Amino acid sequence: MPRREQYTGCLLGLAIGDALGFPVEGMSLERIRRTFGPAGVQDFVNVGQRGLSHGCVSDDTQMTMAVARALLEAGRKPIDELMAAMCREFVAWYQSPEIRGPGMTTLAACANLARGVPWNVSGIRESKGCGAAMRVAPVGLYYYRDPEQLRHVAEASALATHAHPTGVAAAVANAVAVARALEKASPKRILEELISIAARLSGELEAALKKVKECEGMEPSEAFARFGETGSAEEVFASALFCFLRTPADYRATVLAGANSNGDSDSIAAQAGALSGAYNGAAALPETWRRGVENAAELERLASELFTHAPGGY
Repeated sequence: MPRREQYTGCLLGLAIGDALGFPVEGMSLERIRRTFGPAGVQDFVNVGQRGLSHGCVSDDTQMTMAVARALLEAGRKPIDELMAAMCREFVAWYQSPEIRGPGMTTLAACANLARGVPWNVSGIRESKGCGAAMRVAPVGLYYYRDPEQLRHVAEASALATHAHPTGVAAAVANAVAVARALEKASPKRILEELISIAARLSGELEAALKKVKECEGMEPSEAFARFGETGSAEEVFASALFCFLRTPADYRATVLAGANSNGDSDSIAAQAGALSGAYNGAAALPETWRRGVENAAELERLASELFTHAPGGY
């Protein structure tokens, strides 16, 4: 049975991965190594924006917190009421002066929501970015005991912003992966289940996850090149899952592999960190990172509330 510590590990693990990858997002691995040494980034560093220092997070964590708050407000209510709460959170984030590193798809969809466009048509169908998958971990935590509702809510939460079938599929797959990490499923079993889910939802995601299987034993940089190194949902999720499956018992190695990558480093490390944190628990996260990541206390509170109030509670 999952422990409260695993819920805390998931949300803090996501935020730490985000904070490690945020300063180097969009940098080539070559440039990261030139800047931080042959091993690349190994700790929190300043983001090259005014007022943002060690341990600060991006929209990945901000929107994950928005999803968690919506679930705590309305997670037992019908889907339209839950999505109304979630969309209020998304619009509040969109209108906040603290918004960080948002993707264009998310901004366009949130603008739709702010104008009153219904959630089931507000999403951008042409975009298969990773914005829905990167924030979905709380859905996996909250509906751990209800696989059908987990997949239903993960899909709805994605449709509000990222309506491309591959973007939706990656969100569903990531939520399922978090739930399986909570129950300490074997890495092989997690991957096989995700491939089976993807086969029903998105050929692009299925192909990406099959590459994860084929790349077992590769160095991360080589595997990432095989998956693709854009912000596409299937590429980012495949990269994150590879990091977790490569070192399932080693949180530090998992998130640093994700952060030291070409392209969307914060989203890769955040998704990988959520999986590793859920699997290993908060005690596996380095203490200095746990204390130094932005919003640590609020993330711990949200995790504890998700654990306490999840349907079927513990």
